[in-house]
Amino acid sequence: MLITFKKMNRGIGHIIVNLNDTVNSIVLAINIMVGNPTNTDLELYEEVKPTMIDRMNKKLTFKVAENQNGDIICAQKVLSIQESQKLEVKHHGVESFLTELHKKSG
Repeated sequence: MLITFKKMNRGIGHIIVNLNDTVNSIVLAINIMVGNPTNTDLELYEEVKPTMIDRMNKKLTFKVAENQNGDIICAQKVLSIQESQKLEVKHHGVESFLTELHKKSG
């Protein structure tokens, strides 16, 4: 199954996964693609449509999670409370970022 990854609404790469692999199995590959330390914890979201995402359960297999060939996955670093407080940005997560992006485009 071919998965596409997005970061800040831009494609960053593709990976082929086995349907029986857990969703968590792709975290290392994503970290390498974006230049994160390999042990960075990530939240993963499936882009259902451009204005809708669903948080993925990383313990499930891709088959049980009902992922399909060509699905788009968005990733976000899990921030500590201290990291969140240091960031002075309006949108702290993938969900609020996509909501705001949709409001601006239409």
